[in-house]
Amino acid sequence: MKRKFWIIILSVSLLIVGCGQATQNETLQIPYIGSVKSVADTLIMDSFEMLSFESNDNSLISKMDRVIKYEGRYYVLDKRMKQLLSFDSSGNHLFTINTVGNGIGEYISLRDFSIDREGRWLLLLVDPSAILYYDLLEGKYDHKLALDGYYNTITNDNQSIYLEKSTYINNELSSSSITVIRKSDTVMNDMLEPLPEIAPYCYYQGVQMSATDPLYFTRKFDDCVYKLSNGGLEPLYDIDWKKSTFPSSLKEKTYECEELNKLTWEHGYVWSISDLQDSEENILFRTNIPGLFVLSKRMHSVESYDLIFNASLGIPLPNYIPVDGDGNEVFFVCPVYVLKEQIGDRQLPNEMITLLESMDEDSNPLILKYNLK
Repeated sequence: MKRKFWIIILSVSLLIVGCGQATQNETLQIPYIGSVKSVADTLIMDSFEMLSFESNDNSLISKMDRVIKYEGRYYVLDKRMKQLLSFDSSGNHLFTINTVGNGIGEYISLRDFSIDREGRWLLLLVDPSAILYYDLLEGKYDHKLALDGYYNTITNDNQSIYLEKSTYINNELSSSSITVIRKSDTVMNDMLEPLPEIAPYCYYQGVQMSATDPLYFTRKFDDCVYKLSNGGLEPLYDIDWKKSTFPSSLKEKTYECEELNKLTWEHGYVWSISDLQDSEENILFRTNIPGLFVLSKRMHSVESYDLIFNASLGIPLPNYIPVDGDGNEVFFVCPVYVLKEQIGDRQLPNEMITLLESMDEDSNPLILKYNLK
């Protein structure tokens, strides 16, 4: 009886835990110390390389929405084209999943994906709401798990699958922010009480559940960075945005997306944290305001960089994408013709010249690849 009592207490605590309720011992208070106009890439990254994914009729990418690296392969989510592509470490195309339809193993839209290392599955989060299980090496459909709710992102560890719930569905607030699925028996539980919804259907670009180690979770209008593990979560970092904190007084009303974006751009208010990449020293991420942000684990502070430029090429780095999974890689994705214009007549290493000469405007974008320090 006592054991059941404590299980109930633990379940309730997982539902309500958050930075607002957490004690000083449970989270690190991280101050935002301001922005820097421009820095060199070498300040926070190293191991610069150029990478290009093979371009053929089955491998063209419209937009990279999430990239996961596992066992030397890159898996790329392209939601616009409703496809998931696999490439080897040299960029050679391996397979593409693009099974749009109403049949077995098919979907209407592809929302996100994750990699189940233990089962060796690709987990595709799709509409109609389900998780489709595809073979990791060949991209062949195997089975599905139907879902009742509406979800935006997916990640998993060795015990559980975590789903980020949409906070506002059919004009009603969801019962929780996360659904947890136990892998052993697919039992589902909810956790983390949702915040009041002041901007229904407003989302900033990026992913709010990482596939890094540890797994991170963030949500809009919450200054906390959570860790997901063992079917639960804990608040790790509570960021004090100082003057960029979204004022409590402005949370009294409901916003249209255009109104919210105008307000936050004018005043620099942060309401979204996404696309986290982790290393031993830093966490790199972005918010709804321009620039990239670095949380220093050693200094216990957050600083933003309006512009990061490649010291080798003398060009600004565009279109940041974290590479989840193995390692701590980050991509900066640039159309080939734009990069060629920016580089101009600069002297380049022979391998870079050869790569650029092999590409044209119809090729997949060029990737400037780094490791986060």
